[in-house]
Amino acid sequence: MRKIEKVKVVILPSKKIFLLKINFSNRDPDHIRHVFNVEVNINDEDHILGVHYGVVKGVQVYFLHQPLLFPQPYVDGDASFTMKQMAMMAKASLQIFVHLKKAPSVIVTNDWFTGLTAAYPKQGFFGKFFNVMNF
Repeated sequence: MRKIEKVKVVILPSKKIFLLKINFSNRDPDHIRHVFNVEVNINDEDHILGVHYGVVKGVQVYFLHQPLLFPQPYVDGDASFTMKQMAMMAKASLQIFVHLKKAPSVIVTNDWFTGLTAAYPKQGFFGKFFNVMNF
């Protein structure tokens, strides 16, 4: 019987948010590095996001770097800006898995900001790539 590898993956919109939340100021953040870029289209406008990666306490952590939409933690903006951020977060997070060619069995979206993540695959975005999983 084939052993199934279980991994934990977290995707965040900004390395700054993560560093603030875990009080990373006394640690060396250099083990988190840029690994690739993903391209996301929002309202017929292409955006390139840097994807940074590290392992923290056994958890794989990916960070999305896009200074125009995620310039700092908890950016204030109008409804249009916030929707653009939410769409960017959802599409870019899913695009990471497409790039890695690894579809997770489950994605947990337990925050309003990640609410669109399940909607995109269910509406046919990304083709059949995410048909093997649950949201």
